[in-house]
Amino acid sequence: MKFKMLICIGLSMMLFTSCSEDNKDDDSLPFSGRYKFTSMTSDVAADLDNNGVASTDLMTEIPEYFTNYRTDLVVLDGFIKMASFSLPHCNVYFESPGIPQGYTIFTASGMSAQFKYNPRTKVIDLVMPENLNLSDYEEFGMPLKLEYINDSSLKATFYKRYYDYSTAGWKWLTVTAAYYKTADNL
Repeated sequence: MKFKMLICIGLSMMLFTSCSEDNKDDDSLPFSGRYKFTSMTSDVAADLDNNGVASTDLMTEIPEYFTNYRTDLVVLDGFIKMASFSLPHCNVYFESPGIPQGYTIFTASGMSAQFKYNPRTKVIDLVMPENLNLSDYEEFGMPLKLEYINDSSLKATFYKRYYDYSTAGWKWLTVTAAYYKTADNL
């Protein structure tokens, strides 16, 4: 009788363990958490810091921004899956109106996007409003793509408007940013 009882308990434990493995949420995000920039580049060269040198490497154009801010991307895994981006926002102050001699202060500005994730293909699809208007995104930027690299690395692409001192005007840049995970949970 004790032997039958031990077999029943053993089978129950195996059944319980296998059920708990089968009931894992297939939609859970292995990459949810907090991230920091590893790189940030643009499609065309721009002089963002008014030093006379245009570059596509935005981290060298505005290094003080990247050393002063803490979290650059947060990926939330909840009922609504959300990515919240923090990008350098360009605040330009001119010493004389109409003359491109001035200074720029970069502050953090944010944008968010809902997304869907397919765990089999590891593809992230941003959910964007149907009637996109670029002017609606002028201040904060517009996310275009979020890519899964691995559980601790992501890559994102956006449009963002910056003041380019080499052309003395505002310019839309296609910005690509790479991120590494700094924390799993929020």
